[in-house]
Amino acid sequence: MEKYGIYLIDDDEFINVATQFQISQYLNSDEISIESFINPLEAIEEIKYNAAQGLKPILCIVDFQMPEITGDKLVRQIKGLFPETKFIMLSGNSSASLVSDLVDENLLDFYVGKPWDKDELLDKVNKCLPPIHQLNI
Repeated sequence: MEKYGIYLIDDDEFINVATQFQISQYLNSDEISIESFINPLEAIEEIKYNAAQGLKPILCIVDFQMPEITGDKLVRQIKGLFPETKFIMLSGNSSASLVSDLVDENLLDFYVGKPWDKDELLDKVNKCLPPIHQLNI
């Protein structure tokens, strides 16, 4: 049985906690774990480590404006390592042109603005998950 990881990467811990709570309420799969990171560089290392241990990154929900690396660069790095991973950018402050470039290059699946609508976010998450692992909403 394959195991999967959903990664929440935002330098605001409150955003990570709220997002994780909203998703985990409807997650009905023992094969998916959710981890959150406030440091994007640590997130990359942990995703690589977890993948080596058999936890396949299935979805990353990332902020745009973070210290050390912007969300567009983060998406590019992780997508370069794990091309099958889906991405949702959850941001209130982003560069429209850089986000548009990610979409045009098929690197970003969805953009959700902050503050977000829970139903919209959960819908986008479901669209990124395989049918067998979709949220029970």
